[in-house]
Amino acid sequence: MTRPNQDLFQFFRGNWRLTRAVLDGAQRTVAQASGVAGFVAGSGAGELLFEERGQLLLTASVNGRPIPFTRRYRYVLRDDLVDVFFADGTDNGKSYQSYRWSPSRQALLPCAVHTCIADCYSSQYRLADGDHFEMQTTIQGPHKSQVLQTIFARMP
Repeated sequence: MTRPNQDLFQFFRGNWRLTRAVLDGAQRTVAQASGVAGFVAGSGAGELLFEERGQLLLTASVNGRPIPFTRRYRYVLRDDLVDVFFADGTDNGKSYQSYRWSPSRQALLPCAVHTCIADCYSSQYRLADGDHFEMQTTIQGPHKSQVLQTIFARMP
């Protein structure tokens, strides 16, 4: 990528299928999710609006019913930086995380994390190819110890 801002904007823009595994501190799968996600241009320069929605199934669920989920974020791309803001819920408009583009690793690496009470959320994105990327979110603290591994595949 020669111009990270524009290249990342074009890469993420569009619709994606997602699959997610939620692992506990012992690396056991405690939940799985599937759904769709999309990035659309926002009103500002270098702005993408992200929404994901799908179904989460807890591994230990007694009734086996999936739990629907939806989440929205606003991505602001500036040069080799990406700032992510909540775009729904009680934290709407607040900063969530920030990343810096690493061309050598083809990845967005964390440069600012999110703290919720005392738990720290840190993510990184790895662009696998033009139609796939992976996001890994690590949550560590006194209340949670989890890793969320999400694979996104571009939809036609």
